[in-house]
Amino acid sequence: MRRIGLHLRLETTLVDVIERALRLNVDFFQCFLTLKTAGRIMPLNSSDIKEFIALRRQYFKELYLHVSYWVNPSTIEYNPHRLLKRELSLAKKLEFTHVIFHPGSAKGTRDVHVGIDALAAMFNKLLKRESSLIFILENVAQKFPSIGGDFNHFKLLLERLEQPDRIKFCIDTAHAFFLWV
Repeated sequence: MRRIGLHLRLETTLVDVIERALRLNVDFFQCFLTLKTAGRIMPLNSSDIKEFIALRRQYFKELYLHVSYWVNPSTIEYNPHRLLKRELSLAKKLEFTHVIFHPGSAKGTRDVHVGIDALAAMFNKLLKRESSLIFILENVAQKFPSIGGDFNHFKLLLERLEQPDRIKFCIDTAHAFFLWV
């Protein structure tokens, strides 16, 4: 069974993203809801949302939202994750099925384990509130204080989760870096 998906850049409208996916004949796609050039969530009106949902229901069983890079779920510094709440709310409104995260970085500490604890705490709260979305963590480039550049970080995270079966993982080969000894 062929299952091909792409990460498509949000440039003009949400409907434009779906139309590009249809032209490319992909089974699913992922996109950000933030405009790269503006650094903010794309403004949506009710007709954009209605048209997007109609096309989504007609052509796509699964859709993946990639949470913006400004969300840092591993920080110990004060971060109420307001942008994350807004993006998740839109994801549900637009009927995305999956949400992809970069784990973030252990900002505010010199100990990566403290960042993993912060990530686990955030996901434990999130998984209690959100039952309709599937959450996926994506690896990142291997650099301190980033979480997820070492696959052992994900193992440690799973040990701290109350519902580890609800978190999936994916490998972004553009972020993967292996040392050859």
